[in-house]
Amino acid sequence: ADVNVAGDASALVAIEAGTDDVADDYVQDAGEGSDGQLEISLTGTFDDGSGNGQGINQDARTEVDDVFTITNQGSQPVDIHILLSGSASHSEHIEFTNTNARGSSSFLDSDNSMVGDGNGVPSVNPGSQIRVSIVIDTGVKTDDAGLASGDEILNEITIVADESS
Repeated sequence: ADVNVAGDASALVAIEAGTDDVADDYVQDAGEGSDGQLEISLTGTFDDGSGNGQGINQDARTEVDDVFTITNQGSQPVDIHILLSGSASHSEHIEFTNTNARGSSSFLDSDNSMVGDGNGVPSVNPGSQIRVSIVIDTGVKTDDAGLASGDEILNEITIVADESS
């Protein structure tokens, strides 16, 4: 089989920043030589000067809706999941969720998790997209989160798209 790498405009699966103000505050193209990668920062890195946030709260649940979208630009349905990777050691505190599946609920739900293979996210048909949100729980999930101010929670994810079976 031949596999070729393409920029997001012509790739089978496109990953783009969300389209609302939230994405403007937290997401940007990773820059020249990044092969179309997105960089997500909740540390105030992309702040336009209107706030002075330095990260997320300890012992709290932080939800950021519609951070980025994943669009199936191919001709076959695909199953999409996210792998938490990289060197940060606190990835158990983060969840990426399929915002489309939320329905009328105002809260993100781990039942809509996109993390891990076989996560229950429905297949994405050609031309359709999934809006992805982030939930970070720095203390509610565990009695002792073990997080200190300045700890990095996650530094890399991998998005996997497999042809639906």
